[in-house]
Amino acid sequence: MTQDGVPNTQRTAKIFFIFSPGVTLYSGIALSLAWVNAMWFVPPLYSFTELLAEEVTWAWLLHLGVTTFSMLLIPVFLRNNKHISNSQLVLIGVPVLMAVTGFLFTSGLIPMQYQAIWYLCSALMGFASAILWLCWGEYYTSIKANYPIGQVAPTVGIITLISIGITFFIPHPGNAVFVALLPLASGALLITVHNRAPQVSYPKLLPRKQRKLGLASALLVCIASGGAATTCYFTIAIIPLWDLPFGMNNTFMIGAILAAVVLIGIGMMARILPHNTSIFHIFPWLLVVVAVSILLYFSDHNIFYGASFLLASAVYGIFEVLLLMYIGILATKGYLRPCIAFGFAGGFIRCGTFVGNGIAVIFEHNAFLEHWFCTPAALFFIIVTIVMIIPVVRSEYSITSITAPVSKMSDIEMQVACVAEEFNLSMREHEVLMYLVQGLTAETIGKQLYISNFTVQTHIQHIYAKTQIHKRSELIEYVIKRTVQPEDVSEHPSKHSDTLPKYWPLPS
Repeated sequence: MTQDGVPNTQRTAKIFFIFSPGVTLYSGIALSLAWVNAMWFVPPLYSFTELLAEEVTWAWLLHLGVTTFSMLLIPVFLRNNKHISNSQLVLIGVPVLMAVTGFLFTSGLIPMQYQAIWYLCSALMGFASAILWLCWGEYYTSIKANYPIGQVAPTVGIITLISIGITFFIPHPGNAVFVALLPLASGALLITVHNRAPQVSYPKLLPRKQRKLGLASALLVCIASGGAATTCYFTIAIIPLWDLPFGMNNTFMIGAILAAVVLIGIGMMARILPHNTSIFHIFPWLLVVVAVSILLYFSDHNIFYGASFLLASAVYGIFEVLLLMYIGILATKGYLRPCIAFGFAGGFIRCGTFVGNGIAVIFEHNAFLEHWFCTPAALFFIIVTIVMIIPVVRSEYSITSITAPVSKMSDIEMQVACVAEEFNLSMREHEVLMYLVQGLTAETIGKQLYISNFTVQTHIQHIYAKTQIHKRSELIEYVIKRTVQPEDVSEHPSKHSDTLPKYWPLPS
């Protein structure tokens, strides 16, 4: 027994039990991120060439550029009521395209003299991976995910570690086959949940004035995260890799492994922190670490080079997941359309990676530019990173308030939720019932949900049929007098951690 009265066994379980209920919920997006790390950072995958060969570097930059433009531009061409994941052709074709082009790219089947085909595969991978990312974003928004760090970070970290390990130890071309299976697994999971979901319903967008506030906050966080990604990857790419202690070819893989381990550690820490503690309080401190990582580059010493590389790699991985969580919550709460939100989450990070890595590559290929502009560029990144801390700190309150977990439900909300579960009401019927209990008319409910009066009446009739209660007054009385048991509340998604949908195919 500890001093605070918590049994030691419970405290140990709370700290070390990573696989809490619902942890597999974010395996879809984690498989997408793990695919990037396994595809581009594991040396044995490129047994027919070198991971740091010039053609691989240019293909990586092309991949980043296409991914960035796809994530940021595709949502622009979608109408407000259109969702890219509604198409079965997209859900099936995108993972297959990623798998085929990825296998051609890494298997060595394309001779190096046909570099145009090789680069085409890289570009197609970037385009397809952007669409798969957006599709997952729309799904998570439809189930109103809250992205708790204790679920997201361990899932991404563990799946990334496993993927890198298998890719490293399986001989070529077996590892190329495994990497090709990652997007297929992600796509198969996405198709399964889409087909099993009884109804897809997205959060209603907030009024325009509130959305403008959310958009301003989102742009600030996206620009800060993108700037941090630029500084991190400039640092990672500009450091003389041959001076690092862990081998030139393995450097990027070591960085990806470290980022995954740090994410697992953050996820475990989040389990023992109070639920009202926002992970976004560390946002300004992460920017400080970014500035420190590039300052260590100026030391001109092998040991500090290694520390600089590892710091930049770890912080980059954290920013990637933090931005995903922040923008995802904005979509869940109705500040942004899901496609735009996840386009921001992935696009700004990829854009920062492209710019930082691209500038470093330009310096590496031009001795004159490197001699005169490399140090000023590094100083510029330090200044920009430090300056970004000021608006982030000033906006810390709005960032944490917007991303705060949904507060505990009121009694009436819990009663409606229990009745909806008891009679297996759909998500839309659940919403209609909530408004009915509040005394709203069918016409007013239609305006609130942006549906016709006829559709509202249809949902009401379905509720009457399922509950076998055919008077509104009797239905309201039944809901209000419904006794909410403790076990009903404990299993409801209103808690800090997201729970798995009933149709979710993976174990908890």
